[in-house]
Amino acid sequence: CLQLTVWLDRLLGIVLPFKILQELYCSFTFLQGVVYLMYIQMKVENDYETWIQVAKCFKLWDLDARGFHKGLWRFWLKQDNHILVMGVPFSPYSKQFPPARHVKPIYIPKPTEATKKPS
Repeated sequence: CLQLTVWLDRLLGIVLPFKILQELYCSFTFLQGVVYLMYIQMKVENDYETWIQVAKCFKLWDLDARGFHKGLWRFWLKQDNHILVMGVPFSPYSKQFPPARHVKPIYIPKPTEATKKPS
C-alpha cells in the first residue's frame, strides 16, 4: 500500500505541468498529450452535485459518485487526455496544487424540473 505522500508525489510527477479548465467544455477539442485539471465546488465529503454534472458531460457513470479518492477524480478521454477533477475546498490535495487558491471552482447545480430540456 502506497503511503499518501508517496502517491501524491507520483501523481504530481505525472500531471505536472497541467492546463486548468475554468469552465466545463462538453464538446471541447482537447489537445493530445495534455493533462487537464478542473476544480469543482465540493464543500463536504458527500457534495457530488457538480461532479454528477461533469460526469454527464463527459458521458461517464453519472448515477452516483464513484472512482475518486478524497475528492479527486482521474480519468482519460480517448486515451490521450489525462483529466483530473478536484473537489475544492474538500479535497486535501487542493492544498498541494497552488493554483487552487487562485481559481474559482466550477459549480453546476443539479437541473430542476424548470431547467430540464423537454424530451
